[in-house]
Amino acid sequence: MAARAGLLALVSLLPSARWAQTHEVVTFRYEGAIGANKKACVLGSLPELGHNDVTQAVTMELIAEDIWEIDVSLPVDRDYTYLPVLFAWDLRL
Repeated sequence: MAARAGLLALVSLLPSARWAQTHEVVTFRYEGAIGANKKACVLGSLPELGHNDVTQAVTMELIAEDIWEIDVSLPVDRDYTYLPVLFAWDLRL
């Protein structure tokens, strides 16, 4: 069975009770080969996720081969949308 690339969002609460009432830590994870000279990002409707501005997308960290991840603190009382964005750059510029 072939592995499928995709973006996952995992939610965990912050340890501070006061902060946890208004925010939660969401782990965004992308699994899949993206090739050389590329980076995986997450883009979403909240300001913390770039406010749907591709120039403000949040860059994930490469944590293992073909696995990118980032933890973002997001407000619990707001709905949002998100999607993975893959950026490529040419190092010859």
